[in-house]
Amino acid sequence: MPDRKWVSLQEMTKAMVENFRRYEDTGTKPWDARIAIHDLAYQVGGIQKLDMQLSGERHPQGKTKADILAAMETELAEVVAESLFIAHELGLDILRGFECMLETDHKKIECRSRDRKGKRPSVGKSSPKKPRKKS
Repeated sequence: MPDRKWVSLQEMTKAMVENFRRYEDTGTKPWDARIAIHDLAYQVGGIQKLDMQLSGERHPQGKTKADILAAMETELAEVVAESLFIAHELGLDILRGFECMLETDHKKIECRSRDRKGKRPSVGKSSPKKPRKKS
């Protein structure tokens, strides 16, 4: 495996697009955004399985904690790779999307933190009901 220092998302995207284009050489259909989107669920499922192995909810199958974490590292990288490929194929600006996601998250955190300090009920939680007066 080449020892590379990834300098930018653009460089990573270019490498992944080239890699995904070669999948056809293995006998599968040429990959596009739709196929990668469907495969993301498989990759996330792999991460969930590894997490369950770490927590003892699934048998580790002879893997050590270090083995499981190394596998998780690879699975997470596959999610990033597929996300970059999907964004490329659909002409999406992943950096703009990231900035938008951060801004939205900051607003949610600020609003929810303010609500919590003001002791307003959170979404999904009901406030205690006052007893009805008997007529």
